Amino acid sequence: MIVSTELIQNIDQLSTKELAWLSGYCWAKSKVDGLQSFSADLDQASTATATTTRTVTILSASQTGNANRVAERLHESLQSLPVRLQHYRLGDYKNKQITEEDIVIFVSSTQGEGEFPEEAISFSKYLFGKRAPNLEHLSFAVVGLGDSSYPLFCEASKKWDQRLEALGAKRLLPRLDNDIDYEDSVAQWQEQLHACLSELLHNETPAVSNPAVQIVPASKTYDRTRPYLAELIQKQKITARQANKTTLHVEIDLGDSGIQYSPGDSLGILPTNNTDLVQDFLALFDFKAEALVQLKSGQSLPLIEALTHHVELTQNSVALVKKWAQISQHPELIALVEHPEKAQHYASATPLYAMIQAYPATIDPQQWFAFLRPLSPRMYSIASAQAEVGAEVHITLGVVEYTHQQKHYRGVCSDYLCAQLEEGDTLPIFIEPNPRFRLPHDPNTPIIMIGAGTGIAPYRAFMQQREQDQAQGRAWLIFGNQKFTDDFLYQSEWQRWHQLGFLHKASLAWSRQKPQQKVYVQDKIRAESTELWQWLSQGAHVYVCGNANQMAKEVEQALLHVIAHEGQLNSEQSEQYLDELRDSGRYQRDVY
Repeated sequence: MIVSTELIQNIDQLSTKELAWLSGYCWAKSKVDGLQSFSADLDQASTATATTTRTVTILSASQTGNANRVAERLHESLQSLPVRLQHYRLGDYKNKQITEEDIVIFVSSTQGEGEFPEEAISFSKYLFGKRAPNLEHLSFAVVGLGDSSYPLFCEASKKWDQRLEALGAKRLLPRLDNDIDYEDSVAQWQEQLHACLSELLHNETPAVSNPAVQIVPASKTYDRTRPYLAELIQKQKITARQANKTTLHVEIDLGDSGIQYSPGDSLGILPTNNTDLVQDFLALFDFKAEALVQLKSGQSLPLIEALTHHVELTQNSVALVKKWAQISQHPELIALVEHPEKAQHYASATPLYAMIQAYPATIDPQQWFAFLRPLSPRMYSIASAQAEVGAEVHITLGVVEYTHQQKHYRGVCSDYLCAQLEEGDTLPIFIEPNPRFRLPHDPNTPIIMIGAGTGIAPYRAFMQQREQDQAQGRAWLIFGNQKFTDDFLYQSEWQRWHQLGFLHKASLAWSRQKPQQKVYVQDKIRAESTELWQWLSQGAHVYVCGNANQMAKEVEQALLHVIAHEGQLNSEQSEQYLDELRDSGRYQRDVY
């Protein structure tokens, strides 16, 4: 093998970190090429030994990563079948490829008000559009992940299931809708799917088991089932003393964990319930703290420990209101749940403790524990770039707190970080990658960052990274909150980036600064329509971070208005233009 002098000279100029990266890249490249060559050989061998090879394609659409993890487990569980196995995240899938598939397993979460996850939007528009394909050749099954505290529970998976059938596809198994505690039901469904596919393949000539070699990603060192115990090194209020809401900047030490993340990723925190709230529930039922209850795993724990670490005590939902109406048999509550809108309003306005207090019932500790929903991790957009902060990770926390019937309540993670933990304490955390929310590969590309409230968090990470990269691309921040005087989060940092030349424009919207004039980010987008269109025409990437049901929807409508007005396009053409931005990675959203 001959190595050029120029190549050696270029390598000599690399830093230690760049050499390490290049070494790893070359090693991975050689392995991938080798596996692809080996895969091709196996494909030829399988063709020689079998007349047919069925293909099972697993398509996953996830908002926080759960659906993708379920899809990975399904993939592993089907390895023993004589089929070609494939797994794609819908964001990486070519829409029209669905017409070439054989057997498809959809695994999808639901976001917002019954909507598809962000990475599935393009595919959903194709499948539900006027040019949707005939899928009579296709067999399918659907797994849904959702949260029963939302009124449109697993709505996205229901839509997939109904649409596939309407397009002629054949259903292999009834749709499975899962609540946040989905492990057991998914495991049982996996067995049913395996049996169903085995029967389907029974009369066919067996092929080489799983002929397509799959490159399985290495398992993460830390995840939600194996979190890293990190040190809380700082928590600082970054809103004014008189502000209507409290926002904290939180810094966490990753120590020698080796945890890596990228701007755009999320941090998961596994909180514990407030001790006083746990004691309030024990007193409400007159339960003994040491009474034993059994987890689904079969493990027995004292009730006080189970309530502290394993179940939700701060969130009420329509599903819980309905279940409690059945348990308590209170006429007023039974009448309430017969009206969906009233039940939804009651669930959102009434804490769980207040409902139980108002409508008491006699149950034993195990029944009470089984009634409650599992305690789930809380996810936060990361507000730092590792190139800037090293072995740390930062988040921006909007504290959830309110008073109901003279009793003060906080959200579980708000209480965990505000009241339970002090600087120097440890907390369990993990990283949730978000590959669909990334800076452009070319640092010269202009970016437009749109966010409200704590939706500014990932943009702080973006700007830290752009400064480290000495990016030449222009940056425009469109940010909204209640008051300039109280709620301009990270104000001094944004001013510094502007002075250094990394932030070129800031459009700020304040909804409470002047009571008679409420201004939101979507108003700023419409007001600066001409310049925003110029940025888009020059290749700018657009990012949106914030509430999916309110802010993100309004922003999208404002962007469509800009595209239609400035581009002289009709509504259908404007939608198509925005879809093209989305498909090319120039329109990315981190919504929740």
